[in-house]
Amino acid sequence: YGVWVAGSAQAGSLLLNTICDTTGDGVFLCLSAADHIQSNTITDCDGAGLHIGPESDVFSGSVTDNELSGNGSGVCWEGVPGTWLWSNDIHDNQGAGVAVVGDGHLLILFNSTYDNGGLGIDLGNDGVTANDVDDLDTGPNDLLNFPQVTSIQMVGGDYVLQGTAPPDCVVDVYSGGSDPSGYGEGEAWVTSEFADSAGAFTVTVPSAEMPVSMTASLGADTSEFSAWKKPTALVLQDAT
Repeated sequence: YGVWVAGSAQAGSLLLNTICDTTGDGVFLCLSAADHIQSNTITDCDGAGLHIGPESDVFSGSVTDNELSGNGSGVCWEGVPGTWLWSNDIHDNQGAGVAVVGDGHLLILFNSTYDNGGLGIDLGNDGVTANDVDDLDTGPNDLLNFPQVTSIQMVGGDYVLQGTAPPDCVVDVYSGGSDPSGYGEGEAWVTSEFADSAGAFTVTVPSAEMPVSMTASLGADTSEFSAWKKPTALVLQDAT
């Protein structure tokens, strides 16, 4: 381990560190807490770059501006709700970019997630988790359903995408970062829209950003990335 904190200890602030070439996780917190995890470079660790174990917390509410690359996985999260993983550069890890496992809950926003060996976001660390009717399941991030695009129209050189997502969630759209599974990663955040109370959403995407993948965020949870490839049933028409 590069940094290992367990039990009732508090890690304080983890800022501006370079942690690399460990035989375990780069940073591991278990049954403990940190104030801030920000602006660290964590690379080439055999385990996760950042591993937040059960009942652990980040008091500031954010893990931000870190680079996590070349590790076994970028982030492995089992921690309690209330933390944001945002604006990090998570790439070229052997497994998932972000794996949320066990009873973990994590809001995952505005990160650059690409070229990872596994999914960009993996709930359960077991590959793509299919959506379920009414989204009543439990587990890491409550296995929140990802958005599904049902139609695309071209309007004035932009694409207007319509689809369904968990009701009242935020739909974040990302470009770049395709994955062999057919489900995206997200190299660059493009835009956000709210789904309505029935789960319907409409989002406009500049043509230069296509194709895209999407996540849904609701409460303390974020979904996996949606399918990257256009569904075969997709209707594309010029509405100019």
